[in-house]
Amino acid sequence: MFDMPGDEDVMAEFVSMSASPNAYTSPDMTVYHFSCTDNFEDNLRLLLRYVLTPYFTEESVSKEQGIIGQEIGMYLDDPASMLSEDTMKCLYEKHPIRESILGTVQSIGEISPKTLYDCYNAFYTPANMVLAIVGDVNPEEAVKIASEAFEGKENREVPLVDYRGEEPTLPFKKELTRISSVSIPQMLLAIKMDGSGDGRVLQRKCLLCDLAMSLLTSPSSPFYARLYSEGLINSDFSGDCECLRGTFTAFISGETRKPGEVSRLFFEECASAAENGFPAARFSGTKKSFFGSKLRRYDRFGGYASALIGSFFDGDNLYDESDIIESITMEEVCAFIKENFVPEKASLGVNSPD
Repeated sequence: MFDMPGDEDVMAEFVSMSASPNAYTSPDMTVYHFSCTDNFEDNLRLLLRYVLTPYFTEESVSKEQGIIGQEIGMYLDDPASMLSEDTMKCLYEKHPIRESILGTVQSIGEISPKTLYDCYNAFYTPANMVLAIVGDVNPEEAVKIASEAFEGKENREVPLVDYRGEEPTLPFKKELTRISSVSIPQMLLAIKMDGSGDGRVLQRKCLLCDLAMSLLTSPSSPFYARLYSEGLINSDFSGDCECLRGTFTAFISGETRKPGEVSRLFFEECASAAENGFPAARFSGTKKSFFGSKLRRYDRFGGYASALIGSFFDGDNLYDESDIIESITMEEVCAFIKENFVPEKASLGVNSPD
C-alpha cells in the first residue's frame, strides 16, 4: 500500500515532512498511521491519498512476498509466538482467529496483484474505514481534508464477516505441548468465554474480565506472591483478556517448570474467590489502580488513537469506561469468575525445552 504510481516514495515524503509513518495488521483490522510534530495537514493528506490509491504490480508483489517470507521465518523461530498460535488452535475450532495473521510461505506465494485488488475493492471502502486523530489540531480543517480526499469515492457495501460457522462453546482441544528452544518451559493457559452481545455488552464483559485478572494475577495479589515465593513462577507471569469480534478470551502466561500445577492452583484460586470474594480494601484499591491504568492510556497518542478505532468498530463508547468501572461490584466480579474461570473452558499450551 505504500507503493504509488510513478515511483513516488511515500515513506521519503513523510520523512521530509518530519513524520514517522507505519502500518500494522491485527486479527480484526489493518491500520495505517503516522505521528508528527509539524506539517500535520500535509501529512494527513498524504496518508489519505496513498491509502485511497491502490497500486500493485507483479514486481512489487514479488518483492513483498520475499520480505513477508522472512518475517514468517522469524515468527516460526519465536517460541512465544508459536505458543500463542498453538493455544488458539486448541481453543477455537472454526473461528479464523486460530489462523496466523502472516499466513504461510505457500499461501503468500499464491497472492497476485489481482488478489490484492480484489481484497482492496472488497474492504477498502469508506463505510469500512474510520479516521482517528489525537493531538493539538484543528478538527474542522481535519474534517475538510478528509472530506476532500473521499470525495467521489464509491461507498460500497461492507462484506459480511465469515466466522466459518457456529463456534462450539468448549475448547477444541484441552492441551498441546511443543518442543522448543527455551531454557524454562513456557505456559499459556487460555479460557474460552462467550463473545456474544452488542458492543456495550461486550465492553462491560471485557472490563469485568480485566478487573478479575488484576485481582487474581497482578504482582500485588496474594496468589502471585504465593506462587512466586514457592518458585513456581517468575516476574514474567501475567494475566490478560482479549475481546475481538466473535471471540472472548482470557490468558494466563509465564515461565514455569510446572505448568500443570500452576494451572491447577489458578483454578483453585478462582473457585475460592468466587465463593469467598475479596477483602473490601483490596477490591477498592485494585479497582482504582485498574481505572488509573485505563486513564494513563490517554497520555500515549498512539494507544489513544488505537483505542478510539477499536471502540468504533466494536460498537461501544470508549468514554463510557470510567462509568462502567465505577459501577462494577465485587459480587459481579465474583459471579463472572464463577461462570467463566473454570477448567472445562480452558486450553493449556506449553513450550517445553529440547
